[in-house]
Amino acid sequence: MTPSKRASIFILTSLLLLLRLFSFSPFRPTFRQIGGARSQFKWSYYPWYNRDSANVTKEVPRILLWTPIFGTWIGPLNNSRAGEMLNTKCSRPCILTNDRSRLVFSDAVVFHIRDIDMANLPQIRSPFTQYV
Repeated sequence: MTPSKRASIFILTSLLLLLRLFSFSPFRPTFRQIGGARSQFKWSYYPWYNRDSANVTKEVPRILLWTPIFGTWIGPLNNSRAGEMLNTKCSRPCILTNDRSRLVFSDAVVFHIRDIDMANLPQIRSPFTQYV
């Protein structure tokens, strides 16, 4: 047997063994788990008017800034106190807040990757909240 043929057989056998190994991996999800994940991420509509704040209109979404952006908060939001502000500078007005108690009432939660603390992430997730 030539060395090149021996190397080809070795590589082919190695690949088949690796394929077989990963096909029985305990971390491989079952079809039921995959289907459950798909149904969890299906698009659905949740109205914005299910909010408890008096200053929020039906058309205005609330965006929770979980972290500052490059270490600084936007506008009047700051580290010393949590607050909300109506942002009208975008094409669609929205409420910006850094009040983490408003998590379940927010349409989106924004994390800035440079300022994120992996030990300080939300413990709950509302089904209508988008994480960005």
